[in-house]
Amino acid sequence: MDFYAVFWREMVTLKRTFFKFFASRLVSPLLYLIGFGWGVGRGVKKDGGDYLGYVVRGSISFMAMCTRF
Repeated sequence: MDFYAVFWREMVTLKRTFFKFFASRLVSPLLYLIGFGWGVGRGVKKDGGDYLGYVVRGSISFMAMCTRF
């Protein structure tokens, strides 16, 4: 019974802060993509591929490792 009370409280809190929660998780990766992907990496080639694809994979990995719920 205690689990459901805590779960319900967390879902109500998430419902109120849904936009703020997900928007804050997207800001850092977007800044990395804009700064490094399009800004710095415009003319850089990485192992025959484009640098933007390299930064996207790294940004997704970084976000997955550093995200706390």
